[in-house]
Amino acid sequence: MPFPRYIANQMQFLYEHAPVIGFMGLENIGKKKGWAAETLKMPGDKFRKKLAQQSAGVGMMATAYKWREMQGDSAYWHEFKDDQGNYVDGRALYGPFAPFMLAADILYRYNKTDVAGERDLSEIANTGETYWRDALQALSGSQFRTGYGMYAIDRLVQDVTSEGDFIGSKGSKIAGEFVGNIVNTFTIPLSVVKDMYSIYDKDARYVPETRTGEVDFFDIVANRGFRALPDFGRKNVVGRFFGAEEYDTPTVSPLRTGETMAINPLEKQLFGFTKRPAKNSLQEEMGNLNLQYFDMYRRDNNEMIDLYTRQNLSQKGNRDTNLNELLELYMRTDEYKSKKTQQEKRYALLEKSKDIIALARERAKAQLENISEYTGELSPVRMQKWQKLSATAKKTLNTKYRRLMLEGKLDFADGKKYDEIKNIESYLNRLIEDETGTVLPLYEWAKQNEPTLGLE
Repeated sequence: MPFPRYIANQMQFLYEHAPVIGFMGLENIGKKKGWAAETLKMPGDKFRKKLAQQSAGVGMMATAYKWREMQGDSAYWHEFKDDQGNYVDGRALYGPFAPFMLAADILYRYNKTDVAGERDLSEIANTGETYWRDALQALSGSQFRTGYGMYAIDRLVQDVTSEGDFIGSKGSKIAGEFVGNIVNTFTIPLSVVKDMYSIYDKDARYVPETRTGEVDFFDIVANRGFRALPDFGRKNVVGRFFGAEEYDTPTVSPLRTGETMAINPLEKQLFGFTKRPAKNSLQEEMGNLNLQYFDMYRRDNNEMIDLYTRQNLSQKGNRDTNLNELLELYMRTDEYKSKKTQQEKRYALLEKSKDIIALARERAKAQLENISEYTGELSPVRMQKWQKLSATAKKTLNTKYRRLMLEGKLDFADGKKYDEIKNIESYLNRLIEDETGTVLPLYEWAKQNEPTLGLE
């Protein structure tokens, strides 16, 4: 946290200007004279100061509510629209005003609820977790750079709790992500060059995909740490000088068709606005229902499976797995329109999306298996199955593998017989020869020797 004093000052500002709460005298709890003496018998100048702060707080709350009303039902608490229908993320702009915007959104959505003619606070969000996340971002202000910080925390928790041991690819991934994010904070000033250059080169305006399945620590650091650097490609002298063969792979969102492109990079540098394109029907309905990205789509722990899944979900004209097009059709049906409450609509939409996402994920796995057969490399699907094995199962296989190697009943079949005998995970795709003379990848040997483990 680079600016802890900012957090403390913002919390103090919020408390002093929050309507009613600022008059409760919470700062007087524990004082010698007691809460009552300090709060109920405060000097006149202190009372006038508190009254002025409370009046300002009421004014800010009223302004926030009116501003929230102007954005419409499909906007989230931190968004506002420009005159072209693009959505601007206002978290970096609001600063100490952000908590008032969040409170205004809660009040706005509460006033819109209708459960048999009555208002219901539980209707405003899918789960209580939604507003806990939002409150943390609103209270922390600029410490989380336009939503990025919370995403990084979510990814870290997901990586730590995912399949695999810390020694190996999982540990390299977590460490690489951590170091890469730190490196990226020092390269952010170079984003000025990136945004200015992309004005003249449309292909450089695409948002790059930074999670493409790397397992090497240094590859992960390079991919995550230097994502703010300009994407020159081969269209100019600079790109060719640095050996660029092609532009970075654009990222895709499961909620939109096509690749993700930055909107008006010049305006971003001048005013700090991060713009997103006008919402499609699915995104508008998600805004209406206050459904978040992570409610609709959870990333797969394997980055390659996740990448191919998102590509299937966003591929134009894909009638089986294009998520936003299929859900748009579903939202037009009488079945969906018959849902009376927001929670009923949320549940129906999420259940429908599960089937589409599951099909897209299975198709992604099949695509990766086909690529594996062509290249001869171990597929991410099989690597994921290996990582799901328990530590005991892996240890048992490793012990058996090392014993047979030392006894001479197993040997490397690629001409490098004197290589160090490492654990199985280091050599899963390496060819070995068993005592019968059969040559097969080490993964296949593990599957044949322990069929009860569930490797396929």
